[in-house]
Amino acid sequence: MSHNLSSLEHIGALVILGPTPTDSEASIEETHGLWRARVLVVRAVISAIGIIVAQLSNFAHPYIPRILSATLILEGISSEYPESTMLREEVDRCLSTIALKIPTRLSVPLLLQSAPTLLGAGHSAACRFADLMAEVWQQLDRATVVAHLGPLSTLATLLLDYRRVFGDQSEAAAEVDTASADAVVELCLKLTESELKSFLTRLAEWRDVKFKPKKDANGEPLSEDADWRKYARAVSYFSLTDVLMGKLKSLFIPIMGTLWGSAIDLLTAFAAVAAKSAKSSHNNNADADGKKKRKQQEVEESSVVLSPVVIEMELLGRYILSSVRECCVQDTNGEFVDEVRIFLLSILLSFCIPTLNIIYLHHFLTFPSFSPFNSPALRR
Repeated sequence: MSHNLSSLEHIGALVILGPTPTDSEASIEETHGLWRARVLVVRAVISAIGIIVAQLSNFAHPYIPRILSATLILEGISSEYPESTMLREEVDRCLSTIALKIPTRLSVPLLLQSAPTLLGAGHSAACRFADLMAEVWQQLDRATVVAHLGPLSTLATLLLDYRRVFGDQSEAAAEVDTASADAVVELCLKLTESELKSFLTRLAEWRDVKFKPKKDANGEPLSEDADWRKYARAVSYFSLTDVLMGKLKSLFIPIMGTLWGSAIDLLTAFAAVAAKSAKSSHNNNADADGKKKRKQQEVEESSVVLSPVVIEMELLGRYILSSVRECCVQDTNGEFVDEVRIFLLSILLSFCIPTLNIIYLHHFLTFPSFSPFNSPALRR
């Protein structure tokens, strides 16, 4: 196994570079032929590793960190090469073998040990690692959940913290966020109601941890563009609850009580940020007149630019409103959405949503529709 991994690490690093010429006199055909040969070798080595893991599952677990680091880096290969699809399929088979064959009691400690490094290996590698965790958690039985709930919970928080630590508000990072939420849901589905409520309560405390603003070498605060990260954990948290609400439906309603108040607080904060941004944009527009103003309007129509903080909080608002709406729809008897919660919700709708719309109307955008009064819970 060690020899196979050494070969994979060495040749895999060359494969990632693509068919780059190593000899100035080599032709394009020779360069591509050499690269394709390396791809075949890498596929053969990965296949061999998968077979070893399947046959010796109780003895292969010490190699999990090296297997993952050597295979997940191959996710970064460019999709422009046809060979990349076959290579990824080989990697998928190998990782699925790890998830299915190696006992969880042996794999979880090593997965926890490897997680920080693998999550920092790029969006593609992190997304595939999240998918692997989903596969692992799907195989969990009740005894394993109880025995390893601590490490499993830590792994879940590491996945959900990807947005704050490594995210950049790009589409590739958003795919990691989605894969991470889906993976953690697989773990949550293995918990009892009391365990799930306890897990989300601890996760809410993790969500609300305050971080000191980062400073440069001179002790000056870094650019405000990084301020959005202080809301990243809230986005990850409510993306998880949104998926759970959609999966568990009415079964999740009792747990909504643990996050109802914080959801409204965060939406109120979002309204304040949106209003401040809208006021700033309005003041900038007031300074322009005549042709300059018309030209500025044309630029705004063709290019909408929102601050990173507003973008982050807009995403947070989408997840919260989606969860709240689904809760209202599922609460057919009105047992959860009582008069107090209706009052809080009415304040939210009366004051927050119109404020949120200011900035989106100003930028020719529309905030996602939210009509909880159509739900059975509020038609009383």
